Amino acid sequence: MPSDYIDSKGTHKGFVADYLIIIQDKLGFKLEMVYFDNWSDMMEGIKNNEVDLIGAIQKTDERTLFMNSTNIYQTIPLVILTRNNHPSSFKNHQIKKMNIASVRGYASINWVKQDYPGVETSDDLAAILKTSLGETDGTIIDLMAASYIVE
Repeated sequence: MPSDYIDSKGTHKGFVADYLIIIQDKLGFKLEMVYFDNWSDMMEGIKNNEVDLIGAIQKTDERTLFMNSTNIYQTIPLVILTRNNHPSSFKNHQIKKMNIASVRGYASINWVKQDYPGVETSDDLAAILKTSLGETDGTIIDLMAASYIVE
């Protein structure tokens, strides 16, 4: 949420859903939606040809081995979300000492694993809760999702 989610009635919502409606209209056919419980399952679904299209995904070198990508249609910055009692700004050398939470299978977890200690979680909320409860020093997350969840 809020860019791409399924609401309580099972309806696909967010701007990704809006883009998919435009794509369907332009191509003249209806896409069949396939739902997964989490990001990791969805990635396995695309690898195993259970789905043909993911509405929003970051391109990585690893993913180019099993999927093609369009041009970028939306850019959302990544942030490190910390607790209120954490210093409001910090340097790169300080980040390297932080224990960072991120979602398993997200492109950001690959970046975190390269340079920083980290904890993998099943979803954005779980990552933020780990930080909120003091189990991690911060969460790497896109700004849109962070703003929505925190609010």
